Amino acid sequence: MEKKEMSLLFETDNLRSYIIENTLIIEEIISETLGYLLDIDWMSSKSFGYSSSGLSFNQKVQMIQDIKGISKEDTKKLTALMSIRNKFAHVKSIKTFNDFFTSGDNGKSVKKELDRWYSHHVLEANTDEEHKYKFFFFELIKDTGICLFDISTKHVWKRAVKEGEEKASELVLKALKAEVLKLENGKEILDKLKKELQESLKTE
Repeated sequence: MEKKEMSLLFETDNLRSYIIENTLIIEEIISETLGYLLDIDWMSSKSFGYSSSGLSFNQKVQMIQDIKGISKEDTKKLTALMSIRNKFAHVKSIKTFNDFFTSGDNGKSVKKELDRWYSHHVLEANTDEEHKYKFFFFELIKDTGICLFDISTKHVWKRAVKEGEEKASELVLKALKAEVLKLENGKEILDKLKKELQESLKTE
């Protein structure tokens, strides 16, 4: 397996900045994904846009996790990403991955998952623990992005299928109407069906 060139992965030496910058990108992709799923303009939305009343990163992640069809592993990866981001963003004393991993049970759990997901990668022989987990975090960001892209792609497909079915139904109804009108009492039949439909809708 090809070794990873660690020096190419990091744009900043400040771990906190690196984590926050990357999770901000993910947060924006999450907002865009949710906006698309809900058919709203996320940038002007009070919930997903940049207003002070918008949903938090955690709330957006939880909404993504509630989507049907998302795998358990992707749910765990989103949770791990959320945990890392929150600790580095809100706890000043956490400056390294070791600080995070030793901060409590949550940190230990995330470390275990990162090892399970990414320890198969072959890194440079002299890679220290901090750079190793910085790389694992990079892989976590990448996997999260793929997960969000997959959600959007599936939704696009479902929407296209639904629109196609609706269009087909519309064409069938038009053709059926044309055939009924060819009958001697065709207009009377259509008027009767229309009246029955209206009455049915009133009683629902």
